[in-house]
Amino acid sequence: MVFAREASRALRARGVEVEEFFVESRTSPRALWHDWRRLRALVLRGDFDALHAQYGAVNGFLCAAAAGRLPLVLSLRGSDLNRVPSMNPLRNALTRLLSQAAAWRADAVICVSKALRSQLWCGRRKVVVIPTGVDLDVFRPAERSQARDALGWPPEEPVALFNAGKAPLQKGLPLVQAAIDLLHAQALPVRLHVTTGGHTRYEMERFFNAADCLVLASETEGSPNVVKEAMACNLPVVSVDAGDVRERLRDAAPGSIVTRDAHALAQGIREALASGARSNGRSLLQRQGLGQADTVARLHEVYASLARGQAGAAGRTST
Repeated sequence: MVFAREASRALRARGVEVEEFFVESRTSPRALWHDWRRLRALVLRGDFDALHAQYGAVNGFLCAAAAGRLPLVLSLRGSDLNRVPSMNPLRNALTRLLSQAAAWRADAVICVSKALRSQLWCGRRKVVVIPTGVDLDVFRPAERSQARDALGWPPEEPVALFNAGKAPLQKGLPLVQAAIDLLHAQALPVRLHVTTGGHTRYEMERFFNAADCLVLASETEGSPNVVKEAMACNLPVVSVDAGDVRERLRDAAPGSIVTRDAHALAQGIREALASGARSNGRSLLQRQGLGQADTVARLHEVYASLARGQAGAAGRTST
């Protein structure tokens, strides 16, 4: 998980010692048993102040089962707690149940949006909302022409950017393609550039600066990083109302939040392209305190509060 690695890097820069642990499989009982034994052995070494599960579902439940008396922090990010229409209903229900169980065990729960916090069954006093922050040194505005030259894109071609990740149905790719088809039928030759999660942060920054707008059409979200990264580059965003997007894009211009409909999405894209302007997203993001330095400082405070009476998180955290 890129966001977990980035948080680890930022925490180390603040003087927190972090040891990373990666689950080998989320489906194989034998592999999960092996992962539990490995994680339990780390916990029993006794030199950690907290264990941080970076996602609910199997990850969160595994950490809850291995933590013992070690304080557990659980981060919930969206599809681990939301109902996902395109996911197998039984798998989706099990995912949410495991996340709720892990939240009951956790000593502190971090939700990336207020909507996720409202779904929790556990007591709210241990829950804090901290969206994942954006590294503003990486994601920053750059000249559109230079970004296009580097990518080999034609200078005047209208381009809408869409991140399908590893779950194109959940991210709404068919809906976005239908909206693009409508624009083509209206003689607007916009090209849809789809990314699939295999790019570095620096490659994504170039896409944000080269494109004319970002389109988000997810069935469900927590606090979509792609929207905040686009905002940091002042790329206009056209989005359905998912996760905390409405809160993030309040006062953003150009850009819009539209209904989950191909015609509405097409109209939003058309308006963003017609404006020909970059957005005010970066200044909004900074005003909302969503630079990585700000959000990691809040995460550090959560660790410090669990450090068994110490003044700060002076020991080590396993993530």
